[in-house]
Amino acid sequence: MSVSATEIFGRHPECYDQELRDLLQRGQDPFCPECDGLKFTQSVDESKALNDEPGPMIIISASGMCEAGRIRHHLKNNIPDPNNKVLIVGFMAKNTLGRKLVDKENPVNIYGKSYPLNADVQIFNAFSGHADQKGLLNFAHNSGKPTSVFCVHGEETQMGIFKDKLGQLDNLQNSEIYMPSPGEIFALTKDKKMWKTPDVNLVSQSLCCLE
Repeated sequence: MSVSATEIFGRHPECYDQELRDLLQRGQDPFCPECDGLKFTQSVDESKALNDEPGPMIIISASGMCEAGRIRHHLKNNIPDPNNKVLIVGFMAKNTLGRKLVDKENPVNIYGKSYPLNADVQIFNAFSGHADQKGLLNFAHNSGKPTSVFCVHGEETQMGIFKDKLGQLDNLQNSEIYMPSPGEIFALTKDKKMWKTPDVNLVSQSLCCLE
């Protein structure tokens, strides 16, 4: 998917900002498959073959918080070696393999086997595709006057702070702002009404009517 997404960016220069245009004018194309030693691996076999490549290299792999995909293979093959470095460039939620690496838990469990964390782990939170708190508040400020707002993705402490800041926005003064707990069920209907219910069957009935 990341290879396909990169190709899409490469086909749409009309979307580039000035910084990227300047980069291209200097002869540096970040979307060139084989420029500056960059190589895309699309098959599983190509990815596994990296384990046998001689010499230093940088492996860029979509993480999914290190919970799924090829990243787990790369980690199990590389974290035992103290000559290697793991650079974390995005948020890692609690109880994920990524967070365990951030917290430098040692050893870590991958595919049911324990691996020593001897590689150097560095944190560089600069490549997240998510909006930060300021960006989300700006989005909410420009989203009209919703009846209800749900905060559902994030750590409890930070979501609590965000919920309070949402409540301070002028356009959300009359909105109900919820931070659901695990197991809570809210039924949403096509006429934009909502109610909290413990009955999952009621939720199913409401969903069957949505088209």
